[in-house]
Amino acid sequence: MLFEGTEKKFEILVGPDGPDLRALGRVFWERVIAASRAEILSHLQSRELDAYLLSESSLFVNQRWAVMITCGKTTLIDGLLTLLAEVDQRHLLSLIYERKNENFPAEQRSSFTQDVARLRERIDGADLIFGDSQGDRISLFHLHRPHQPDADDATLELLMHDIDDAAASLFAAGGPSRAELRRRLGLDALLPGFVFDDHVFTPQGYSLNAVRDASYATMHVTPERDGSYASFEMGWGFAAAQAGRTVAGLLAVLQPQRADMLVFARDIDVGALPAGYRADRRCSVQLPCGYPVQYVHLIKEL
Repeated sequence: MLFEGTEKKFEILVGPDGPDLRALGRVFWERVIAASRAEILSHLQSRELDAYLLSESSLFVNQRWAVMITCGKTTLIDGLLTLLAEVDQRHLLSLIYERKNENFPAEQRSSFTQDVARLRERIDGADLIFGDSQGDRISLFHLHRPHQPDADDATLELLMHDIDDAAASLFAAGGPSRAELRRRLGLDALLPGFVFDDHVFTPQGYSLNAVRDASYATMHVTPERDGSYASFEMGWGFAAAQAGRTVAGLLAVLQPQRADMLVFARDIDVGALPAGYRADRRCSVQLPCGYPVQYVHLIKEL
């Protein structure tokens, strides 16, 4: 059985006059998760965040923003539309919906184009593609509304294909303990002060959430030989140096053959490329919704 590790994602940000997303409560967020065809495995909290580890990836909820990521055959668009039925669009400062190109697109219940058509019935937005329209890419739809992001409002995504066989073998049931996996991945050192919640799936696979105040990080590994994939994301309140160390550290351990890196930030430059990788494609754009975005497609050097 083949499992789709590549992910769909949404992020919304509401204004100070909008609803307190965290106060909507677990029962509401369970409805969003169920509409997406996922389930809650565990729940972690900080002073400013609720972090839900899901059967298919993760959900993070702050008072003013929420980020949800799902993999497999999930229908994240249904979860997002469930949320938009509760949150009046006039309260939205930002909305971003993404889909990574799938390894097994014929197995999906919808396409990015179909998802966007449904979103356009609710909100005015624009879409674009980062990467190769016929290859590795991130398709993105955003609310078409001017917005000035906070200085701390930064996101780093590292999406890795064809990870090293030796690294993939770590993520099977009966393998290293969760604490040992975090040590080998370097996450304890890369994410100081974070509290972790992670899970090793049977027969294989790994998911992790981490929170520190309003900052979050999440990692998901699908180690199947056909279509192996790993993703890492961190958001809110990190510095360029931390982003660079994290990317370099994870690439050094997982050794993917190729990876997409996407950075949303005003004050962070992805800078020099990590050792052992070259840039096949790169670009920087200013989205009409206010976010400067940097994209790099990395290829492992022989």
